[in-house]
Amino acid sequence: MTRPLIAVVAALAALVAMVVASPSAQAHGATTNPASRTYACYVDGLTGGQIIPKNAACAAAVAQGGTQPLYDWYGVLRSDGAGRTRGYIPDGQLCSGGNTKYAAYDQPRTDWPSTNLTSGASYNFVYGAWVPHPGAFRLYVTKQGYDPSQPLTWSMMEENPFFTADPQPALDNGAYRWTATLPVRTGRHIIYAVWTRSDSAETFYSCSDVVFGGTATPTPSPSFPAGCQPGAPTPAPSCPPVSPSPSFPAGCQPGAPTPAPSCPPVSPSPSFPAGCQPGAPTPAPSCPPVSPSPSPSFPAGCEPGAPTPAPSCPPVSPSPTPTPGSCTVTAGIASAWNSGFQGSVTIRNTGSTPISSWTATATVAFGTTVTSAWNAAYTQSGTTLTFRPMSWNTTIPPGGTIVIGFLSNFSGGGTPTVTAGTCR
Repeated sequence: MTRPLIAVVAALAALVAMVVASPSAQAHGATTNPASRTYACYVDGLTGGQIIPKNAACAAAVAQGGTQPLYDWYGVLRSDGAGRTRGYIPDGQLCSGGNTKYAAYDQPRTDWPSTNLTSGASYNFVYGAWVPHPGAFRLYVTKQGYDPSQPLTWSMMEENPFFTADPQPALDNGAYRWTATLPVRTGRHIIYAVWTRSDSAETFYSCSDVVFGGTATPTPSPSFPAGCQPGAPTPAPSCPPVSPSPSFPAGCQPGAPTPAPSCPPVSPSPSFPAGCQPGAPTPAPSCPPVSPSPSPSFPAGCEPGAPTPAPSCPPVSPSPTPTPGSCTVTAGIASAWNSGFQGSVTIRNTGSTPISSWTATATVAFGTTVTSAWNAAYTQSGTTLTFRPMSWNTTIPPGGTIVIGFLSNFSGGGTPTVTAGTCR
């Protein structure tokens, strides 16, 4: 083999190795709103580019399976799935899709991070697309009565999806977005997303823990002993006594056309002279005077609105002033490869009032070029990134957070960095 040919073969081998090793060749997507288990635990634990879980369920999953599944939160997939669900993914392995790398996220627990939803309402779903593919989405939900302390099985899932998008929506700023009507449910449930590629058999699976109505436990229905249910033909002898409805003598029931002479007297309604009834347009001159409601009294010169309160006026307690909206920014590298990385920026409202139309910044290393972002619109000027809200996350409630992810090419040499900036 000639030297030029050897050089060409070596170059091709290096190129193939780089493509195979690149995370973008293997990584794809998952539900980010409501957050899938892997994405929710990734956000929960991300601290300066490291994964340090705070949530107990996430910590247990990391203890079992390590942190790599969270850096690869978008990779819960089966390459031979071909859209299959029941009979293909085993019971107890729905959230991992039967992928052993993510088995820790199949644990039956009641304390996985969850998203509060309103039963039957419209909801804006977001599916983060690390690498876009053509395909279709299906969303399923657990049946009413689902017990999160038990392994998730197909018998706990509704057989038909409550939402289908085929073909899928157009890619929008690094994610697929759609609005769907939520099913009617109460308490804690799982929304199960299936993304099927149309250009291969690869299929992605994700569990999003949600709480309908903001309470993790449905309100129990009243229970009755056997044979004592309302409407039972003949109550059993052991049924507890039922308080009787009030009884009336014959002809004395409320609404009887003409009460019988033997009916007990009924307390009369208060009477008013003609023209003096409450609500009469103009009370007659003969109407008795009505005692006015007393107005609060103030010392002379202390009335509300007095230009300059007199020195003797009692002190007035000032109205409490809410802490104005304020926020902090944290940032880091989620994962990196030869020619790029995934960055993360988290905005937290540390004040007591909502923050609207927020703006946040971060600084990246020289040689960084952002190619896409999700959960925010972005602009880049040199090494400064500026993030602004999407139409659906313009307001951050007190104590709330928004996690922004972005993908970048990196050609600066050395190690890429992301440094937190400011927010307002």
